[in-house]
Amino acid sequence: MYSLLRFSGVTVRHNPKELIIIKNKSINEYTGADSSVRIRSISEKPAVIKGVGELYGDDCFERYSHLMRMQMKNSPQKLCIPEMGVFTAVLTKLSAKAGVHEKLIVIEFEFRTAEGRTSKQITSEPVTLCRQGETLWDISYRCDVPIDTLASLNTDIRNILVIPEGKRVRLR
Repeated sequence: MYSLLRFSGVTVRHNPKELIIIKNKSINEYTGADSSVRIRSISEKPAVIKGVGELYGDDCFERYSHLMRMQMKNSPQKLCIPEMGVFTAVLTKLSAKAGVHEKLIVIEFEFRTAEGRTSKQITSEPVTLCRQGETLWDISYRCDVPIDTLASLNTDIRNILVIPEGKRVRLR
């Protein structure tokens, strides 16, 4: 429905063109007295999310500059990926090449997910009020409701990136 990748306030529309997600687990084993191998614990390691996308429009260089600052800052931010959810991630690699058109930048990116989500508010309420400057992505993250669910429940919201402050958004 909405093909958007969003990181730290930068929306990459109709993207990503390519996406690779690598998830690993750590398995701790030990050998018992009878020489059998037993698993003591299994834990998830942070995921690596790589891809290729495009920034286009009059503000594409401004959005790329913002992503570069976020990479240098090395701080965890919200990463929203269509049909996959919202993660807390750090942008670890970013490269760009100019496209055929002057208002197009092709980017290659790599994120590493952080250990846990931050600023997540799980709610059982059926509605929430939109805060100033929030998008449907932000509400999805804050209330832990998939973006596709919010979009299908709130068909009156035409632009998921522009929602008036105080708008009631259905969650269930």
